[in-house]
Amino acid sequence: MLIFSSPRQLQLLSNCSHLICDGTFKYAPKGTKQIYRVFGLIRGIHATPLVAVLLKQKSKEVYKKMWQKVKEALLNLVVVDSIQFANFDAEIAAYSSFQDVFPGVAVKLCCFHVKQGLYRKVRDA
Repeated sequence: MLIFSSPRQLQLLSNCSHLICDGTFKYAPKGTKQIYRVFGLIRGIHATPLVAVLLKQKSKEVYKKMWQKVKEALLNLVVVDSIQFANFDAEIAAYSSFQDVFPGVAVKLCCFHVKQGLYRKVRDA
């Protein structure tokens, strides 16, 4: 796992009340499974990339370790409780591990991804 974020990006993240979290498999470099990105909603309207993580696996344990590292970096800034909402696609391991590490944050799922997942389940049944 490789985590990319600058001190300035972490400072911005520490002031965000709303996060948007998503992984992409399409552009993951060779030797990794996905690039996971965390965007912060700056001033309530600008989704700004603040953390990028290269992951070799996608399991709840790996995501939990990732969220723990992000929280640890925020704790170094002495601010963690500014986050109120986090949006996720429908990947259960990603959002459930986030809830384990940030228990007081409301998790919201993307309607498009939830509908897409239901459609695939029905289609493949």
